[in-house]
Amino acid sequence: MNESVLSKLLESISLESPDQLEEAVNFAWQSGMNQEYVQVLNEALYLTALKKYDYLDYDEDFALARKCTWALADIGTSEAKLKLEELQKCDNQLISNFALKRLQGWDSEQHRKGT
Repeated sequence: MNESVLSKLLESISLESPDQLEEAVNFAWQSGMNQEYVQVLNEALYLTALKKYDYLDYDEDFALARKCTWALADIGTSEAKLKLEELQKCDNQLISNFALKRLQGWDSEQHRKGT
C-alpha cells in the first residue's frame, strides 16, 4: 500500500495537478499517513505554495500558500521547518510573511505538530 501512495503523491507532483494532489493526499490520509510520505508531502506543499495556478488568478491573498505553510508547520518535522525557512526567503512578501509567522510560532504550536 505504501508504494502505491508514494507513487500517487509523486505522480501528482510531476503532473502539477492540484486535483490529483488532493486525491493523493486523501489516499495517504486514509492509509494512515505513514512517515514515509512526509518528505514527499513537504516537497508537494512547498511547490504548491509557490505555484501560480490559473484558476486562482483572483486570489490576491494567496490563501492556498497560506494553507500550505500551516500544513508544513503541522507536519512539524525538521524537514518541514526547512521548507518554511525556504518559503520565508521567497520574493512574494505575503508568502514570506505566512512562513515567517509559522516559524515564529514553531515552539508554541508544538501541540499541533504531527511529530
